[in-house]
Amino acid sequence: MTISVLILTLDEAANVAACIESLPWRDDVHVLDSSSTDGTREIATAAGATVHVRTFDDYARQRNAGLALPFKGSWIVSLDADERMTPDLAREIETRIAAADADLAMMQVRRKDILMGRWLKRASGYPTWFPRVFRKGRVTVARAVNEEYAADGRIERLDGHIIHHPFEKGMAWWFERHNRYSTLEAATLAEERRNRPLRIGGIFSANPADRRATLKQIAYRLPDIPPSLRSARRLSRRRGRLSLRQHAPRLRDHDRRQDRSSREGRAVTGFLRRTAERLLRDRVIRRRFSAQYGNAPIYVSTAGGLKFFAHSVEHADPVLIATAAALVRPGDTVWDIGANIGCFTVAAAVLTGASGAVFAFEPDTSLVALLRRTASEQAAETAPITVVPAAVAGSTGLRTFQVAERARAANALEGYGGSQMGGVRERQTILSMSVDDCLAWTAAPNVVKIDVEGAERELLTPGCRLLTEIRPAIACEVSAENVDAVTDALVQAHYALYDAEALPLRETARRDSATFNTLAIPSERQMGR
Repeated sequence: MTISVLILTLDEAANVAACIESLPWRDDVHVLDSSSTDGTREIATAAGATVHVRTFDDYARQRNAGLALPFKGSWIVSLDADERMTPDLAREIETRIAAADADLAMMQVRRKDILMGRWLKRASGYPTWFPRVFRKGRVTVARAVNEEYAADGRIERLDGHIIHHPFEKGMAWWFERHNRYSTLEAATLAEERRNRPLRIGGIFSANPADRRATLKQIAYRLPDIPPSLRSARRLSRRRGRLSLRQHAPRLRDHDRRQDRSSREGRAVTGFLRRTAERLLRDRVIRRRFSAQYGNAPIYVSTAGGLKFFAHSVEHADPVLIATAAALVRPGDTVWDIGANIGCFTVAAAVLTGASGAVFAFEPDTSLVALLRRTASEQAAETAPITVVPAAVAGSTGLRTFQVAERARAANALEGYGGSQMGGVRERQTILSMSVDDCLAWTAAPNVVKIDVEGAERELLTPGCRLLTEIRPAIACEVSAENVDAVTDALVQAHYALYDAEALPLRETARRDSATFNTLAIPSERQMGR
C-alpha cells in the first residue's frame, strides 16, 4: 500500500526536514513550494522529497494544484511544514485506509499546537478538525484563505493528533503570518458579501464546515463589535490564557485596528478575570451531577476555577468525567491524587458504589474544606470519601506548596507548575506523603488519578511498588517535560498507554508514549473493562 504525502512550503527551511523525518511513508513525498528563498527546496530534496515550484496566488488554488500532482498512491496525506506526524496517527491512517470502502473520500484530524514544549489546549481553538487525508481525485478546495473542502464521498474523523509547531520561527514571524491571513480574509469576506448569497439554511447543515461558513457570513453582516469585546468573548468560550494573541482581529478594517485591539483585548480580559475572581473568590455554591451520576451534590468555588460556575459539572471537565466512567468499576478502591474540588472524586464514588472506597488527596486547605463538605452529603449508595489533607510525592515530609494567583487547579509543589498559575498568591508548608506510605496507611487502589502539575515524575518511577505490585489503572495528566520519564516508567511496567481525549478505550486510542491526558492500563487488565 503506497501512501503519498503533500507538503506546502514557503521559506520553511527551519521546518521542512523535521516534517519529512516524522513520516513513515517517504517513497512518494511531494513538496509544492511557493518560490522560497531560504533553501527550503534544497533541504526538501536532500530529505528525499520531489520538489515542485508554483507561484502562490491563494491557498485554495495552491492546495488544488498540490492535490493534482502525479502521486503514486491512491491516498494522499497533506501536511503543513510546521506539522509533525506521530507514530500512533500514522498507524491509525494505515488501518483506516486498509479498511476503507469505496465511499470514503476524506479524513479529518485534530492538531495539538505546541508553544515552548507545552500543548496550548485551551488557547488554540481546540478541537478544530482539519482535512488532512484525501482519496486521490475525490477532494477539491475552495476559498482563498481558511479553505473549504468538498469531498465526493464520506468524511471520517481520526482519533489521533498531528503535532503543530506554529512558533518554531519566532513570535514575530507568527504575528506577521496572521497579518497575511487576516488581510486575505478581509478581502475574501468583502468579495463574498458582493457575490455569495447568504443561505440561512446552512446553519442546519450536517457538515460543520458549511455551518461555520454560514455563521461567518452572518457575523460579518452584523453591526461592528469592539475588538476588545470580541477577544473577551473568545476567551470566555475557550478558557484560553493566550486566546487574545491567538485570535487576532480579522475584520474589514483590520490594518487600522489590529495593534490597538490586541492591547485593548489583553487589558479588558485581565480586568474582567481579576474582577470576577475578586467578586467571587469566597463564593461557594452547591451544584449537582446529572441523573447518570445519581444527582450527586458537589460544592464548587472560584477557588477551583470559574468554569464550574458557567457550566454543568460534567461539561466543565468532560474528559475527567469520561475517564472516571472508563476506569472505575463497582467495588473499586480509588485514589484521587490532586483532587481539586472533587469532580473525579464524586464521579468515582458514584461509580464504585457503597462497596468501594475513595481517597481524595489534596494539600490546599481551602479545597480540603470544600471536599469535606461535599463528602459529608453523599448518598448512602455511593462509596465513602476519605479526604486526606496532604500532597503525594516522592517522599514523606514537609514541602512548600504554591497557591496559584489564578484558579487553584494550577496549584503546585515548589519547583513545579508553570505560566498557567498566573503567579503565586501564597506559599504554604504542607505535609507530603510518599506512595509507599500511602499504601501502608490506606487501602491499595484499583484506580489512581494523578493531577499534580509536573510532580508526576516523583510518583511514577521505574520499579516503584505502585506499578510493579499494586498495578492499578492510572489516569495521569503528564506535563510536556515529563513525557519521556513517565512513558519509560509505565512501559517498563508493562502498561498499555491510551489518550483520554480519544475515549472510549480501543486500539485506535492506544499510544506509544504518554499524552497530556494519559490512561495507563496494566497488561493483565482487559481493555475497556
